[in-house]
Amino acid sequence: LREGRVVGRNHHTSLIGRNGAVTPIEDSAAPIKDRSGVLSGVVMVFRDVTARRNAEAALNASEVRLRTIFNQAAVAIALTDLTGRFTQVNQKFADVFGYSIIELQQHTFADLMHPADLPSAKESLVQLVAAEGAGLTLEKRCLRSDGIVIWTLSTIMLVTDQAGRPQTLVGIVEDITARKRAEEAQARLVAVIASSDDAIISMTLDAVVLSWNRGAQYMYGYTADEVIGNTTQALIPPDRSNEESGILDRIRKGERIEHFETKRQRKDGTIFDVSIAVSPIEDSRGRVIGACKITRDITQSKRTEAALRETDRRKDEFLATLAHELRNPLAPIRQAALISGSDTATDAQRCWSHNVISRQVHHMSLLLDDLL
Repeated sequence: LREGRVVGRNHHTSLIGRNGAVTPIEDSAAPIKDRSGVLSGVVMVFRDVTARRNAEAALNASEVRLRTIFNQAAVAIALTDLTGRFTQVNQKFADVFGYSIIELQQHTFADLMHPADLPSAKESLVQLVAAEGAGLTLEKRCLRSDGIVIWTLSTIMLVTDQAGRPQTLVGIVEDITARKRAEEAQARLVAVIASSDDAIISMTLDAVVLSWNRGAQYMYGYTADEVIGNTTQALIPPDRSNEESGILDRIRKGERIEHFETKRQRKDGTIFDVSIAVSPIEDSRGRVIGACKITRDITQSKRTEAALRETDRRKDEFLATLAHELRNPLAPIRQAALISGSDTATDAQRCWSHNVISRQVHHMSLLLDDLL
């Protein structure tokens, strides 16, 4: 002021009123000079900035809260510039990808993408920035720092300045690897069930059909539309009508039924042999809420077993007959040999013995030739 300059002070200061109230202010001062140019005083201006200071305090508190939420969030959050270089990431994001926060600030999002998914991800981001859209969702594979492939679901938003110019990209990332593996496992299971030749059905504990695979359609002759929503009673022969309820009683107790052989009935009324395995279906709390039944048509194997038993019976009969036929010639041969070897045997007896032995040996030779 003594140098004749106007002074403005906007540092945080306050005035205290007569009643003790504190008023945040900004102050400024200008020199007052007399006609000869000598400094004779100053004029001071005090501006009440209570509203602005309150707004600043609220903004600072909001920033602190946002920073705390950002850093402590249970979801992975990252900010990048328009080139994809990370400017800020939270700890959860670092944990998901196996890097430290400082390491990630030396990388771009492209460094974390699986090479096979990188081109489409880049194209999506380019379109987002160019169109200045509200955001996009990407389900892509990424690479952890240790090289392990993970699946991520990323929600990416574009932040613009007051003039609407793109400034920053904000990404919220969820690790969905476990979900994708579960989906893949379920897809494999569905494919196995769909392609199985066995009838695989699920039902309620009241025997109401919930699912019906292609194998069941081929086996029973009913389409899924004809069966789902109805009970399994039409599949069971009349003389076994109580069998299903007994099975479901055991399932309610949590038991499993393995290789239960019985009979079932097709749409055309045909009765056929089956082997059934039934397992309980449990909910997330372990309560039995239904049953899964796998039925295999064993008609052919039953026929094969019967044929084998018949073959064994015929074999036994054949061996008994063969033994009898082979033993029959032995008695005459033995008798003829005794007579022929006797000192008192006549020439006629020896000739007879020789003929018997020759005839029986010839007969045995024919039997052995037929056998061979």
